[in-house]
Amino acid sequence: MTQTTLFTRIIKHFYGIAGPLDEYRLKELNRIGNTALLPLLFLQMAGAFGAILATAWQLRTETVLLTYIWFNMIVFLTVMAYLGWAVGRLHLTEREVTPAEKKRVQLWALIRTLIAGLWFTVSFHLLSTLIDWVGSGQTYSSILLQGRNLLGSLVAGGGWTVIMLIIALRRIKEVNEE
Repeated sequence: MTQTTLFTRIIKHFYGIAGPLDEYRLKELNRIGNTALLPLLFLQMAGAFGAILATAWQLRTETVLLTYIWFNMIVFLTVMAYLGWAVGRLHLTEREVTPAEKKRVQLWALIRTLIAGLWFTVSFHLLSTLIDWVGSGQTYSSILLQGRNLLGSLVAGGGWTVIMLIIALRRIKEVNEE
């Protein structure tokens, strides 16, 4: 059995690939990644240049910063949507299983998604509480236990978990052995 490299594990985790990463998949993932990276680099440089120009024109610093952050978020989400679409179009993330294995693989996907959802919910709650705490004048623990923060984190974490579970279950494809 060959030992997988750290690079291979990162690629498999980032794109959500289960099973071995063969040469065809690796070649296609490199092509898709390069296609997404080139416009991303250009847009990042254009955004930074725009922020520098806006600052030089003495626009409000808060407006420039918020615009730059929103621009980067939109670019990032667009690139991530493209990566998801391109990888899904080529069926690179599908996991082919036999009818006998299907229930076991679905159960494993459910367990992994629930663990990831719990991690996401806790992390989201701690980070959103930290953001609320900065400059509020209250103690961190008092904000941590506020009902609206808890409810918001549970809704965000639950929504994220449901979406990830749907994606994980849709990637499992049943094939007949003949």
